[in-house]
Amino acid sequence: METIKDVNNDKKILKRWVAMEKAKMVYENDIEYAKEQTNLHFIISNSNRSRKDRSYLLDDLFNKKEFIRIIVHFDIPDEVLYERVSKSQRSTSIFRGPYTNFKEILIRQLTESIKEEVPTESEADYLLVIKDNEDINSVIKKIVFISQTL
Repeated sequence: METIKDVNNDKKILKRWVAMEKAKMVYENDIEYAKEQTNLHFIISNSNRSRKDRSYLLDDLFNKKEFIRIIVHFDIPDEVLYERVSKSQRSTSIFRGPYTNFKEILIRQLTESIKEEVPTESEADYLLVIKDNEDINSVIKKIVFISQTL
């Protein structure tokens, strides 16, 4: 027999699911609008770190028939990331959620990364990797070259 606590928990789960579906619809509508209204390139943020999320983006929203898909994987050592966030002067007003500094976000992302899969070459047309600052210019040049050969 369901208790009031179970029913309330189910209501919370349903509300969260509805909110997520609404956000997904807005996201999809924005992408469809941008696809129809521009011939510019799209850059999608690192918030799509799981294979499932990347698959949704790369297979469903930006399919191979319409787009050249490039994944840029930042494989930067944790020590470097900790040093960067500890020195960051960026405003924290951009945060969504209970975070008060960039270190908290980095810790969450690193914790999530333990269970996430690193991107593979089979997921996109190109997989480019940045391991340190020395790789940035060469990756940018490769992306520019790819876009100019279309």
